[in-house]
Amino acid sequence: MIENFELGYTPNNLKALRRRYGLTQQQVADITASTLKTAQKWETSPNMSSFANMPHTKWLKLLEYLKNK
Repeated sequence: MIENFELGYTPNNLKALRRRYGLTQQQVADITASTLKTAQKWETSPNMSSFANMPHTKWLKLLEYLKNK
């Protein structure tokens, strides 16, 4: 797990951040105004056909939410 999540989004960073703060994928979807299916794709390996890159604006929205927790 990386120490500074502001370094950027990767599927592993998202998963580690979500687990660190005890969030479900549904909560991440709600925070970023996305669907559960989309949030699940953000944590999928880039080698998988179901992978979707998390938009930078969504990553920042999640970080901002967590900063205020």
